[in-house]
Amino acid sequence: MVVGTITGLIGSVGEELGWRGYMLPRLIDARVPYPMLTSGIIWGLWHLPLMIAGNYYSGPYLALSAFLFMISVTSFGYIIGRLRLTTGSVWPAFFLHASWNAVIQDVFDSFSKGENVLLWTGELGILVALALLAAAWFISRRPMSVRRL
Repeated sequence: MVVGTITGLIGSVGEELGWRGYMLPRLIDARVPYPMLTSGIIWGLWHLPLMIAGNYYSGPYLALSAFLFMISVTSFGYIIGRLRLTTGSVWPAFFLHASWNAVIQDVFDSFSKGENVLLWTGELGILVALALLAAAWFISRRPMSVRRL
């Protein structure tokens, strides 16, 4: 997982510089309502064309996969955004994103077996979407102290 995280930094640094390093502070400055939620939705929508084109994993039902992906990515985007704002740095976002990809794409996918099992446990899985949604909801209930961006 350490190797997966380190190699995953290549992609996650680029994304996180854009989504949480640049866009999230601009949404806040523009007084966009619910900026962390908005950035998560935009992040998910950015990935959808790749999924529809078949260049990104989708489960047995494309529409369901897209729906679950949007729940997961929006929730995870909220979690990463919260980390970014409370630490005042994009570095934790880089590592959380890279670690997530290493766990969900390498460990979960390679150790999950059975017909349509990734529908439940993979990156687009029902249980993963529910867990991320619950985590984002729980985190959103805690008071937040924003460090200077």
